[in-house]
Amino acid sequence: DKDNTTIVEGNGKHSDIEGRVKTLRAQIEETSSDYDREKLQERLAKLVGGVAVIKVGAATETEMKE
Repeated sequence: DKDNTTIVEGNGKHSDIEGRVKTLRAQIEETSSDYDREKLQERLAKLVGGVAVIKVGAATETEMKE
């Protein structure tokens, strides 16, 4: 399927990712803002769940198709 890409087992040090997860969880516990808590929870879910959206653009349609 040329319109979709699946990346399996992306790069990144496991220890760095775990450190960021702990930081995000601590920030969620400390914040008093519902808005900030929601955004932090979204970031945590994307990091832990392994889901990301990558948007790619180009100067011309031809470049994008390549």
